[in-house]
Amino acid sequence: VVLDAPLLFETRLDRTLCSSTVCVWCREDQQLARMQGRDGCTAAHAKARVSAQMPLDEKRKRATLIIDSSGTREETLARALDLANEYKRKGIRAWLWS
Repeated sequence: VVLDAPLLFETRLDRTLCSSTVCVWCREDQQLARMQGRDGCTAAHAKARVSAQMPLDEKRKRATLIIDSSGTREETLARALDLANEYKRKGIRAWLWS
């Protein structure tokens, strides 16, 4: 089962529901810029939303695996496909959607 759970670590569900976790990580400045571009929000609003969450660096420390999304979308997709293939080699069903 794959969960897309932004609050997985904050709620500590990673400890009871998950055998492994993946953090899709980028620098905070990229996170803010992407949020503004995607949601059309102001810099202040984006900063407030990010500040209300556990920092990505902390999620990165807690995750079993990390996908670095600081490059292009294509590079991130390639990393995600590598991870999905790694799971498949281990006999674990894996899929991606974007």
